[in-house]
Amino acid sequence: WILHDWGDKECLKLLRNCYEAISECGKVIVVESVLPELPTPNIVTATTLSFDVGMLHLLPGGKERTFKEFETLFVQVGFSAFKPICRVYNYWVIELLKNKEGMKPVKKKIEQDSNKFNYKIKCVSR
Repeated sequence: WILHDWGDKECLKLLRNCYEAISECGKVIVVESVLPELPTPNIVTATTLSFDVGMLHLLPGGKERTFKEFETLFVQVGFSAFKPICRVYNYWVIELLKNKEGMKPVKKKIEQDSNKFNYKIKCVSR
């Protein structure tokens, strides 16, 4: 619940640092409020819109975003895919995937070295 505190320029910097820090088969988990593309008369939309007004008032550049606005940020950084996993009230859990092979599924293969407590994780295409 960090990205809504910042403008696009700062979000790109933050996301780029995350992207560079994770492995080739890594992912980043984002938890954020997401604005609907078209407002609907329900409590989730009302709460998210009130957060957006709060961000505008409290933090210069801070704002709530739609999925399209988030996707624009994620693609500019280099993430190959993003998946909204679930929503709890007005908060979405979003998974960002670094997989350089696009949308092709990737699994992790764990290999054990000679020392039984030393493991390596490799990305393997399915």
